[in-house]
Amino acid sequence: MKDIFLVRDTPYPLQFLYYGTVFESFHEVTASSNATIYLQVKTGSSRLVHWLYMSIIHNSVDVSLSLCEAPTFTANGTASITANNYNRESSVTAQMITYSNPPDPTGQGTCISYNRIFGASGGVGQATAAAGLNISGIERLMKRNTDYTLKIKNNTTATTSVALNWSWYESGN
Repeated sequence: MKDIFLVRDTPYPLQFLYYGTVFESFHEVTASSNATIYLQVKTGSSRLVHWLYMSIIHNSVDVSLSLCEAPTFTANGTASITANNYNRESSVTAQMITYSNPPDPTGQGTCISYNRIFGASGGVGQATAAAGLNISGIERLMKRNTDYTLKIKNNTTATTSVALNWSWYESGN
């Protein structure tokens, strides 16, 4: 009798989709002239957060997006942003929580990602079309029990709308 080996060629993140631990959040904000808006991200204690993807789109000429580790907040934000499970059959909830409207951090922490997204100018800080950026392809492993901030900076004198979308999976190893 021959030994039979079954090989399953499933991409690693896809396996976590089956486990029910892949999540997505999105948030839209309006940033006034030269305003900075913060989102507070808190990782959990028993699962590792594997940051997979982030996209940003805005209708301005110049917006920057930073991801900073271990900023200092005096309190948590006022509302948590929904984390949707990619596996709609799963009842698992995300340990990573994102808060809107946290108080401005008293210390920025370590900036681990910075992107500046320019749009075509229509005059006085307004874009002629939406500008965007997708960041994917490399997985970032976040520290457990750590605060992060997504810092959105409108670098123009005109008000802009900004839409963010990000996804991650959580593992026990």
